[in-house]
Amino acid sequence: MTETVGKEILIEGVDPRELYGAQDVYLEQIKSLYPALKIVARGSSLKVLGSEAETQRFAKRMDSLVAYYLKYGHISSQVIDQCFAGGIAAQEAPVDKDVIVYGNNGTIVRARTVNQQRLVKLYDRNDLLFAVGPAGSGKTAVLTERVVSRICDKENGISADRLLIVTFTNASALEMRLRIAARLDERIAEEPSNGYYLKQKLLLQNAKICTIDSFCIDLVRKHFSMLGISPNFTVADPAKADSAADKALDSVLFDYYSEPTVGFDMLSSLFGVEQNENRLKDMIKSVYEMSMCMSDPEKWLECAAEKYNCTSFAQSDFASVMFEFADELLSASENVATLAIREVTGTDLEDRFVPWFASRSEMLDKMRLAVSSRDWDGLLALADGGNSDRIPTIKSDNPLKSTVTEMHKSIKENVAKIKEFVYKNEDEIKDSLQKVYPMVKTFCNIVSEFSKQYYNELSADGMLTFAQIEQLALGLLCDNVDGKTVPSQLSRDICREYDEVMVDEYQDNNDLQDALFFAVSDFGKHLFMVGDVKQSIYGFRGANPDNFLKHKNSYPLYDGSA
Repeated sequence: MTETVGKEILIEGVDPRELYGAQDVYLEQIKSLYPALKIVARGSSLKVLGSEAETQRFAKRMDSLVAYYLKYGHISSQVIDQCFAGGIAAQEAPVDKDVIVYGNNGTIVRARTVNQQRLVKLYDRNDLLFAVGPAGSGKTAVLTERVVSRICDKENGISADRLLIVTFTNASALEMRLRIAARLDERIAEEPSNGYYLKQKLLLQNAKICTIDSFCIDLVRKHFSMLGISPNFTVADPAKADSAADKALDSVLFDYYSEPTVGFDMLSSLFGVEQNENRLKDMIKSVYEMSMCMSDPEKWLECAAEKYNCTSFAQSDFASVMFEFADELLSASENVATLAIREVTGTDLEDRFVPWFASRSEMLDKMRLAVSSRDWDGLLALADGGNSDRIPTIKSDNPLKSTVTEMHKSIKENVAKIKEFVYKNEDEIKDSLQKVYPMVKTFCNIVSEFSKQYYNELSADGMLTFAQIEQLALGLLCDNVDGKTVPSQLSRDICREYDEVMVDEYQDNNDLQDALFFAVSDFGKHLFMVGDVKQSIYGFRGANPDNFLKHKNSYPLYDGSA
């Protein structure tokens, strides 16, 4: 009988969460490779129970995995399989299929080799680039290697102090700087007599590796005279910011209480301000915070209000959302109808159900046509009559009978969902929107006035919020000419200071920050982005991962040719 032994394996030098993966997906993979062992994770150690030989073998493989991570800075499912199959820590890094890089000159490549050196060389001459992949797939390692490759290229390299690298936290910025310095130390050790690498390490001290907040604070402080503010401003702490916000909002609302308008009376009634005005105040602050994430808060608020003043509801943004939802339901229903016809064809149910589901399919086609042509009233009429026909009855023991009955029920429920929001004709809905337009317009005006008053309250005391500082920074970088956003002279000057702008965790940036990065990279001409939309968790703070998708999707997918 094999003796069972217990062993504790310490995970040193690595955050265990990096090895275990999101929701322990890598840990579960590792456990599946050793079903004979009982493996329990406890913080930075693994408790392992099993035969001595199997336990020792597992310990060696874990050491190999940790060594791999320390060397290459990431792991993946593929790495785990290879590592536990025989160990790969001392070998060349395997192909990582999760990282894709897009270049705007058509060169699209994958990370392939030790420290992704070949990858970096292939896209050294591209400008706008993307590294896309899930957690642990090596995106940040790609960014690091790109930096090292660019500053260590003796013929076509760039100075380390001409880089702008933006990370999401101060800790990440420090880690990035240390990673790059460590890679330069390796080059210096390899060629101690080469002064080029030593010079780059010295220049690295002046490289702008920071958070977006830090970059904006420095920019605004440096150009304070253009903004008419004190160079000694401070970032308002939460308590002082809240106090200033309350004071500003009370001032704005006092004017409306003193001279109420029709729109404000409607707003007061909706929020029940006679009993408690806090609900209205909270909503104003919430929309204000959302507006400050936009590249042009005033325009965003104006457009939000004008959506209620539409001349054609069917062409409005409201209708677009509803049409899109309806099309998804109708597409799913058409698939169900097609499947039902296929299932009953050739059975005793065919004569009864094929014609009926064919008529359902025809009705769904008409509804989709109404959607595609944005015929709101046509969709309303079809939805009204779409559920009136009852499914045919038939005596049969065929088990398919209950299946097709459920399919009919599914189609009926989807049409009913469409009917829930397509319940009035276009003119009626347009009239309803225009009735509340004065209220919405008033609300947006209040938010706009509060924004100005809040800024004045804080700036008078030499304080600003991070959001206000970012807005000032963007104002320095962009001008509005005939309704179009164009780079300012300062933006053009700053673009000449940086040969490359690199941004980590791009999916967590908002619209304002997206505009900032394009402004300082010559509107995207020297921009490198790293991100994964599935990891976007800051929507409550205005993060818009759609910006990353928009930029990425403007380029072709990897076709295997590079």
